[in-house]
Amino acid sequence: MRDAEQRTGDLNRPLVSVVIPVYNCERYVAEAVRSVLAQRLDHVELIVVDDGSTDGSLDVLDPLRDRVRVIRQDNNGVASARNRGLAAARGEYVAFLDADDWWASSRLAAQFAAIAAFPDAGLILTDFGVRGPIGPELESGGIRWKYRVFRDVESTGWGRVFSERRRLHWTDEADVQQEADASSGNVTE
Repeated sequence: MRDAEQRTGDLNRPLVSVVIPVYNCERYVAEAVRSVLAQRLDHVELIVVDDGSTDGSLDVLDPLRDRVRVIRQDNNGVASARNRGLAAARGEYVAFLDADDWWASSRLAAQFAAIAAFPDAGLILTDFGVRGPIGPELESGGIRWKYRVFRDVESTGWGRVFSERRRLHWTDEADVQQEADASSGNVTE
């Protein structure tokens, strides 16, 4: 991956803006924020959009406020909160994270490996796993069970939607080289 300065040409402009919409998510939002702050990538802007929370969602972020931009709005729904964060974003790229989810610390590094492999991509998405409140992963391959198109593609062949596959390489949070297959194609079909 090229340095952020080479990509953006401006050290004051973040490479990635991460938008987290929040509505009454006091129990989880601090973990979501910490997972973004732990990314193995410099030049990340973090925007939390509070959608009229009535619990202590923003109070739990007080210790992290110097690293997070918080925008408040009246409750208008998650789409409105995402759009408000998107409008405020200054990054070359935008990533969304729900307040009750978290990222592995090498997630953005893995996605930039995909950007390097598929520079013309308009959208990059990753698989995900599901965990209970405490404990091991309950379900992996979440994208296949959550989104029918991926189940259909798996049963009828990846070539129907994804015309190209490449091997990606990146470094994880333990400085271990990782690799995975990535597919490219016209997912709108």
